[in-house]
Amino acid sequence: MAYTSTDDKFSAPPYTAQPAVGPAPYTQQPGFPLSNFPNTTAVVMTPPTVVVEPRPTSWLVLSIFSCLFCIWPLGLVAIVFSVMVDSSYDSGDYENAKRYSNIAKWLSILSIICGIILIVILVVYFVVVATTVVSVASSSSSYY
Repeated sequence: MAYTSTDDKFSAPPYTAQPAVGPAPYTQQPGFPLSNFPNTTAVVMTPPTVVVEPRPTSWLVLSIFSCLFCIWPLGLVAIVFSVMVDSSYDSGDYENAKRYSNIAKWLSILSIICGIILIVILVVYFVVVATTVVSVASSSSSYY
């Protein structure tokens, strides 16, 4: 039965699609061989190698210790350099991070050594002053 416009106004024509005519899929097409690609170039991309250096020691605890218990100006400068170690490393400036780490370490050590020297000098000074005061006091008490 053929579809005519006089049939029911609201019905659609019957579906009469036929399969497409053409070559079967995955067959060899003329001019495009499926194997043996003699004139092709394979590009192999490798990810770039990123060398991440280990984080240098910031010496922050040693710097704080040297600031609180030894010569505080040197300890304060050591704290500043200790903080600069982490900020330089995080920004990718590995050479300056190593340099700042070395500076912070030596400033902390210098502060501790100067603090020890100052303590020794003060102890010797107070011992000398105390012995002088005692000797003067004992010599002057004999006059009474």
